[in-house]
Amino acid sequence: MAVTPRKVSDDVQKIFDKYVGNHFRRLKKDTAYEMFQKEFNLSEEHAKVMFDIFDKDQNDELSIWEFQQFYTQVGHGVHDMLKMYERLAEPSGDVDISRTFDAMQEMHTPAGRKLKDEEIALLIQTAAGPEKAIDLPKFINMLLRLKLFRD
Repeated sequence: MAVTPRKVSDDVQKIFDKYVGNHFRRLKKDTAYEMFQKEFNLSEEHAKVMFDIFDKDQNDELSIWEFQQFYTQVGHGVHDMLKMYERLAEPSGDVDISRTFDAMQEMHTPAGRKLKDEEIALLIQTAAGPEKAIDLPKFINMLLRLKLFRD
């Protein structure tokens, strides 16, 4: 069986190439932070959060494949996610669960239907975990799961 090579989009390659200083297609943590800040207008704090979420193998480097995941799943929509988080966040840094539930009632699955209350409850419960709290990284991951939701 032939293996199909993974294709990196031209947009991803163009952005990544501005910052890569080697031929290994990986960015060190500080360089990845810089890329997120310059290319996506993120604060240093938000750049660190995105790096931590998308450094899937947790090797303190961002591969081109990990960056492509960020670009296709979040990309320039990152500010919409951050605004939603800021609207729902309490001073503790965790979102208000009740307000998050209400906000998610207005959201749609990728197929275009509104989420059922049970589905919202499951997404929130999964994100909150045993701590019963949703901080920014957990919130972004919850929204990413929603984007991958299968009807």
